[in-house]
Amino acid sequence: GISFSSGAGDALFYDTLKKLRKEKDFLKYRSVQEALYLCVALFSAFLSPYLFSLNVRLPYYISAVSAIFWLLVPMTFYEPAIRHKEKVTLKRHYLHMKEGLLYALSHKKISWLLLFSVFVGIIFAAIAQLIYSPYIIEHGFSLKEFALIAGFAAGLQAVLTSFSHTLEKFIGEKKSFIFVLI
Repeated sequence: GISFSSGAGDALFYDTLKKLRKEKDFLKYRSVQEALYLCVALFSAFLSPYLFSLNVRLPYYISAVSAIFWLLVPMTFYEPAIRHKEKVTLKRHYLHMKEGLLYALSHKKISWLLLFSVFVGIIFAAIAQLIYSPYIIEHGFSLKEFALIAGFAAGLQAVLTSFSHTLEKFIGEKKSFIFVLI
């Protein structure tokens, strides 16, 4: 589910910038967008444990309200008109996906990016399990300490992400991959 959502959102965002003739600024806008998401995570990291201490259900109620809001917001989005040369069918879609997979597997750089993404995903999943709140609380940390840890992590990510486009221009695309692991 998330890969379809994130890929579709990025594609819509890129197509919109392309229509505005600003596609070269995609990374700049995308890094600022991600930094804003992380700022919300930072705010939530501090606020959620406090709300939880007041009432166990309160963070869930607030999340439900924001989820309803974020279900409505995408309905205001639109994709620039695209004229298809051929009719889109399930069979053509399948053949297109197959062609894309074969293309990806036959090019070293794309195959490397796929393997790198899997590797980074595994690392992130392992780290997420280690800082998962029940695990931390079970090992003696309080909710306040967890909020500080999560808040610091989200804040650091937000700052680094907001400068990712500048970093990539400065050190280059290949060398910037190492910072994905940080």
